[in-house]
Amino acid sequence: MRDQWRRSTVEHMNDILGKLEAQAERDGILGLVCGSVIANSEGNVLLVKRAPDDFMPGIVELPSGGVETGESLLNGLKRETLEEVGFEVREVVAYVDSFDYLSQSGKSKRQFNFIVSGSFTTGQAQLSDEHVECYWVSPNLLNDFNVSPETKNTLIKFWEK
Repeated sequence: MRDQWRRSTVEHMNDILGKLEAQAERDGILGLVCGSVIANSEGNVLLVKRAPDDFMPGIVELPSGGVETGESLLNGLKRETLEEVGFEVREVVAYVDSFDYLSQSGKSKRQFNFIVSGSFTTGQAQLSDEHVECYWVSPNLLNDFNVSPETKNTLIKFWEK
């Protein structure tokens, strides 16, 4: 599935990232989040289930996390993907989409979702404390999981390309 997306050059991706950050600032978004679409050779996407004692308990989502102050989207994407599932991002293949939501504290957040390639540092997903399970999900099984409408739309866009 990933190969059907046009691979971006580094310069093109940097241009996209800059425009995304600038638009979020113009829109008054107070927090940036990056999500990783990690697909296997069958086109199944890695999703993780949030811990019962965390924000949005039990929701199944893309590996994602907040960009720290002064950190670029690219560095935040790489850091969070490594922290969340132990996946080392080697390449950002393409930008998929973004969506907005309110954090637990009521702060406006925008999650930018990217198709990434790389490898697991231990050969398989290693979950952070924020998550309790992971799944390789195919399009025909997506409705079997507690996925937000926004994440579902991101995945549909990915699978339709």
